[in-house]
Amino acid sequence: MPRDFLHNHPQFGDLIRIVAEEKGIDPALVEKDYWIMHCLHGLQQFGFTFQLKGGTSLSKGHGIIGRFSEDIDILIEPPAERDVKTGKNHDKPAHIQSRKDFYDWLAQSIKIDGIATVERDADFDDIPKYRSAGIKLTFPSTVEAMEGLRDGVLPEVGFDTVAPNEPRDISSWVYDYAAGKVEVIDNRAKAVPSYDPRYTFEKLQTVATKLRHQQADGSDPIETFTNCFNATMFEPSLAPRPTTSTRMIAFRKRTTRISPQTRPSPRATPRRARSMPTPASAAAPCTMRASRASTRSWRRSEIGSASFSSSVIREAETHF
Repeated sequence: MPRDFLHNHPQFGDLIRIVAEEKGIDPALVEKDYWIMHCLHGLQQFGFTFQLKGGTSLSKGHGIIGRFSEDIDILIEPPAERDVKTGKNHDKPAHIQSRKDFYDWLAQSIKIDGIATVERDADFDDIPKYRSAGIKLTFPSTVEAMEGLRDGVLPEVGFDTVAPNEPRDISSWVYDYAAGKVEVIDNRAKAVPSYDPRYTFEKLQTVATKLRHQQADGSDPIETFTNCFNATMFEPSLAPRPTTSTRMIAFRKRTTRISPQTRPSPRATPRRARSMPTPASAAAPCTMRASRASTRSWRRSEIGSASFSSSVIREAETHF
């Protein structure tokens, strides 16, 4: 039979569980990691020109943070004929409407194999200027849902600067495991422009802004803590870093908006706690506990082996 996408394989769900157990994480994360890769591949095949930034760029593109990013910060180049106004001073009602119309057009235009629905997700819209907006792509899940994990793949489309960047191939845990074992279509996203990590200070800015807002209105600090964790997951040994003067200038620019009343005192945190964790110590045992418990509950007898055995491979190959 001709080759097909891995997600169309009859044992795709079993393969996800195998990879999840090997990595000690929840199968739902492994599944979504695959669909993020496949959606980026689908956008390329559809002819869209795009660039990545944020967590997906750092983790899947550059491989310099050890965390899972469930949304995609992405810049999709608008077709010239749509005349979308993206300049910094384009804040007139007609300019804003051109951006909103572009997001709506994207949601109606995207067609990717295996994706069940594509719709706008207004929860991620930058209102009222629409400098960015959310689109939700849903896929048929083959594993148990994970509490707290959003459904589908969530591209946050915006027009922020994504230069300088470097071309990076975007793969997935499942594809890397299965490649060479079964004949499938290579649906990695190739040479995706990914924002240079030396210019990615957005997590620090997000932490500062969220902290200021949370202290002002008493809102739920969970998201603030999540961004703090994401920032500490950066592994400086795996990528070049800016010079000390560059880091200080960038940090001062990000913190000038924080009032003295809300800026935390450096003496409030012990020096050891403020230090950057090493990749080994950056693991999150508290977040892994539930995932490992879920993995232990999976019975190996369901697929007959804890590895992608030769018998499974032979059976799988009959479907291609």
